Amino acid sequence: MKTIFSYCRGQLSSPDLNPIGHMWDHLNRNVPEHCRNNKQLFQRALLKAWSEIDQNTINILIESMPERLQEVINNRGYQTSY
Repeated sequence: MKTIFSYCRGQLSSPDLNPIGHMWDHLNRNVPEHCRNNKQLFQRALLKAWSEIDQNTINILIESMPERLQEVINNRGYQTSY
């Protein structure tokens, strides 16, 4: 019997299975470019962007995990559409 580990060996750290990478992308898109050269401005902008992440965004990422996992299995551990 094949297990998920036999399909995904070496892929368990894949970005496809790491929704936090999508959160970092969200933060990156929501921190203005002009704030990135000043540590204090950057920190404020990052905290503001973090506080504005709505629960729905988090829920969508969590709820997408079964589909992500299935796609990794279907692709035998290779790159997915995520």
